[in-house]
Amino acid sequence: MPIYFDLMSKDFPFVIESLGINWNQDEVSRPEGYPYYHWLQSTQGVGEIQFANKKISLPAGCGILIAPFYPHRYYKKSSEEWHTSFVTLSGNLAPSLSDIFQEENYFFIPNGHYFSQWTENIFNHLKKQDYTSLEYSVASYDFLLHLQKESQVKAPVDNKLYQTYLKPAISYMEKHFAQDISIENLAQQVFITPQYLTRLFQRFFHVTTLEYLNQVRIKKAKEILITKNETEIQVISQLVGFKSSSHFIATFKKATGYTPMAFRDLYI
Repeated sequence: MPIYFDLMSKDFPFVIESLGINWNQDEVSRPEGYPYYHWLQSTQGVGEIQFANKKISLPAGCGILIAPFYPHRYYKKSSEEWHTSFVTLSGNLAPSLSDIFQEENYFFIPNGHYFSQWTENIFNHLKKQDYTSLEYSVASYDFLLHLQKESQVKAPVDNKLYQTYLKPAISYMEKHFAQDISIENLAQQVFITPQYLTRLFQRFFHVTTLEYLNQVRIKKAKEILITKNETEIQVISQLVGFKSSSHFIATFKKATGYTPMAFRDLYI
């Protein structure tokens, strides 16, 4: 498939510099990196991205955003052909994208369904030549907005704040979800204020501390509903830490769209 370069005027907040789709990918080595933000996604086969002392496998469907001027190389991982789609981006506001990387120079996406659809859509507009530079810039912003949302939802395991505060807090929730856990008590376990703990949960998971705790409890409730189908709803609500069955039922329905009994009926 062809590659498109210099798609639009450069005087926009976000600019698509190049785009290719279902490209039969050869090995690429860039000891000084690439001058623009570079999105690379596998569409067939398996590739491997190599940074200084780290290798990341890129099977079909997965994608990775690489920061400008960050040294890397990539190549197919087996004898099978490796096909990729890619987009390179720049623009007046491109430096603001650094927030996506969370102290890294790349950002890995395990499920790139939205991004593959986006690339195909832009490719079709390029063939038709029915988009203006402004429309390409708006589309680029939408692409980057979805990447930013992914970075906010995903908590990288090597992030220091996640390791120091959220990981032990989540571990405590997983062990003591049946107990009456207050946010204050949870914050004391990791030696920070309740307000700061909630800010961290909102940063990494887009929910408050209490909302995350309820997610843990609902997950446990689902397991009991399916594996212990004779257990009464009132008993389950107590087993997973709710003070009343009415609160449990309301929270469960809000999270799943079903009452606990209706959810159980789906499986039994």
